[in-house]
Amino acid sequence: MRRAKLTDRLGIVAICAFIALIAGLNADAARAQGDPSSLRGDGMDTARIARMRDTLRAPSDSLLMVGASVVPDTATVGDRLVLTLTAVHDFDTALAFPRVVGEIAPFEVIDVVIYPSDESPDGVIERRDVVITVFETGEHVIPELAFHAVMSGGDTAVVHSPSLEIVVRSVIPPEDLEGQIEPRAIKPPVDLPRAVWPWIVAALVVAALVAAWRLWIRWRESRPEPGEETGPTREERRRAAHVSALSRLRALRSGDELDRGDIETFYVELTDIARRYIGDRFSVPAIDRTTAELAPELSEAALPDEQISWLTGLLERADLSKFARSAPTVERARGDLDDVEGFVERTRLRASEEEGDDVPVR
Repeated sequence: MRRAKLTDRLGIVAICAFIALIAGLNADAARAQGDPSSLRGDGMDTARIARMRDTLRAPSDSLLMVGASVVPDTATVGDRLVLTLTAVHDFDTALAFPRVVGEIAPFEVIDVVIYPSDESPDGVIERRDVVITVFETGEHVIPELAFHAVMSGGDTAVVHSPSLEIVVRSVIPPEDLEGQIEPRAIKPPVDLPRAVWPWIVAALVVAALVAAWRLWIRWRESRPEPGEETGPTREERRRAAHVSALSRLRALRSGDELDRGDIETFYVELTDIARRYIGDRFSVPAIDRTTAELAPELSEAALPDEQISWLTGLLERADLSKFARSAPTVERARGDLDDVEGFVERTRLRASEEEGDDVPVR
C-alpha cells in the first residue's frame, strides 16, 4: 500500500516538474492574471495536455488537467478505434466529461467504457475509453473536447483536450483505386489434409455393431421360446408319469391325514397326484382346468366315458371335502385312493406302447 502511494506521488511530481519547466517563464504573469500555470498530471501515458487560459477561472493552487489519445491513429474504413479521455483533479472538484456523441463527426460512437476513479494522495484520476469508428476515408480530426469543472469554492472552469489527427484509408488496394481494377488470377486448388481417424472410428463402430448384433442373435437363439419345456421333454414325462404318481400315492397312503380326520388335506394331495398324472400321461393341462373344463379335454385324449365320469366324481368329492357337512367319509377316501392307484396302473405307458400308438384304456 505504501509502495503504491509512493509511486503515485512520484508520478505526479514528475508531471508537475515537466509542466513547471514549460510554463516557468510566465508563471508570475499568469498568477497576476489569476490563471494557474502549475498544472499537475496523473503520471499516465496520455496525449498532449492543453488548457484554455481565457476560460479557466480557478485558484492557482488547484489541480485540474485533462488529456486525450486515440489508438490507432491510422486505420481503414470501418475499423474500431479507442479514444481515451483522462482527467486529473482535486478531491473537492466535480468534473463533467464531454458528451462526445455528435461532437466528433464523422466519427461514430460505438461504446463507452467508464473506469472507476483512482485516488492518489494528491488528487483523483478519472478515465473513459470511447470506442469509435468512421466510414469516410481521408485525414480526419477529433476536435478539442470540453471538460467542465466546479471547484470547491464554487468557481467553474472549462478545460479542453487536445485535437487529434487520424488518417483513414480505404480497404481497396491503392492500385485498384487508380482505375487498374482487373480480375485477379484464380488461385490454384489447395490440397486439404484428409484425416484418416474418422474413417477408422466409423469402421470400428460398424464392426462393434455387427458383433453386438451377432451376439444378440446367438443369445436369442439360446433362450427357450415362451412356453418351451426346459426340464424333461414331454415324452420323458409321459414315460415317467406313473412312476411319480405311484411314488406319491404310496407316500399318501403311509401318511396320517386320514387317521387325523384331515379329509381336505388328503383330497388336495390326491387330486393333485391325479391331475399331474393325467397332464403328463395324456398331455392334458389338467392342473389349469376346472372340473367342468377338464371333461371335454379328457374325451379328446381317448379316455373312455366311464373313466371320465369316475375322474369327474373324484374331483367333485375333493371339492366337497372343503365343507365339513359334505366331506366324504374316511372309508370313501381310502376307496378313492385305491381307485386312483388302479387307474394309474391301468393307464400307464407300457413297453409295447412306446414303439407305436397307445392301446385303448380299459
